[in-house]
Amino acid sequence: MVRRAAVLGKGALAAHACDTIAALTGTVLDTVIPNAVEPDWDMRLSDYVTERWPATRVLRSGD
Repeated sequence: MVRRAAVLGKGALAAHACDTIAALTGTVLDTVIPNAVEPDWDMRLSDYVTERWPATRVLRSGD
């Protein structure tokens, strides 16, 4: 059985959560939702996810 996971957040901490979830056996990083406009001074979560896991959905609005 495959478990699907989603991450809601922004920046480096959310990127770390994505890495951790993706490393779990039997778990798929299904969806990532940046919860606010991503500031220029912090890691852009949407870009990071798109580069590392192209099949993962990134929903642009976390409102």
